[in-house]
Amino acid sequence: MCGRIALYTPPQRLARLLEAALAAGVDPKGEPSWNLAPTRTLFGVVDRGEGRILDAYRWGLVPWFAGLYERWRDPELPADAPRLATCTIVTTAPGPDLDGLHDRMPVVLERDVHDLWLTGADDEQDAVLALCAPTPAGTLAHHPVSSRVGNVNNDDPELVVEALPAPRLF
Repeated sequence: MCGRIALYTPPQRLARLLEAALAAGVDPKGEPSWNLAPTRTLFGVVDRGEGRILDAYRWGLVPWFAGLYERWRDPELPADAPRLATCTIVTTAPGPDLDGLHDRMPVVLERDVHDLWLTGADDEQDAVLALCAPTPAGTLAHHPVSSRVGNVNNDDPELVVEALPAPRLF
């Protein structure tokens, strides 16, 4: 699982990009964050056969079942208690653009495979699994950022700005 992401694209723009409707209660403008960590809110798209819906989810599956999202109810609470909507970011081995920086990277989906990812039938599972491959060289760019990103209390646009290398004293 990833440790941090920056999410500052408004939900209404994400929904438009992913050809989805906004779920009830999702603020179209949203609140930007440049330092989202697990347990914070992410947006995810689901298609349960009635069209794509962009909704808010708690990052981190509860319990940790395989999948991209889960709705969970604490068995100690009454049966009519609200369910906790949770999600995870699927990762894969690093592609050539990130190799040497980390032992994994988020799966990156091209626009033309969104339908397959969201609605893949049982006979398409091999094709869906193939989407979890690392990206080819030249797909992603990276740059160093401030070490401030290591503290979830820091959350401002400066966290995604390229950090200059520390000066060498000797």
